[in-house]
Amino acid sequence: MHFIIEDRILGDSVVGYVILGGVMNPNKSVELIRITIGPKGKGYGKEAFKLLKDWVFRDFDANRLWLDVKVGNSRAIHLYESQGFVIEGTLRECLLSRDGYESLHVMSILRREFDCGSK
Repeated sequence: MHFIIEDRILGDSVVGYVILGGVMNPNKSVELIRITIGPKGKGYGKEAFKLLKDWVFRDFDANRLWLDVKVGNSRAIHLYESQGFVIEGTLRECLLSRDGYESLHVMSILRREFDCGSK
């Protein structure tokens, strides 16, 4: 599933997109495959996550929203943690890049955690 992120104040200009996987998963576990926001530091990421979590847990009725993030991406990790995601584990040296191997954290938020935080 693909979502476009727009800034309605700026005349519906596109500022990013979201790709979700697992929407047909019988275990109701949705993967955030990618979120891309053009302008950084303007609050688009926080607002997009608020709307995304609301849709995933309330409208879609999922139990779990999860993602993976490069261990060195502290800006993204901070955003995810501020949105209630927790690190479940680390996939050590699972990506080969020009600089060698990189590790990924697996992070998730459960519906019960979302429900506690949204009241």
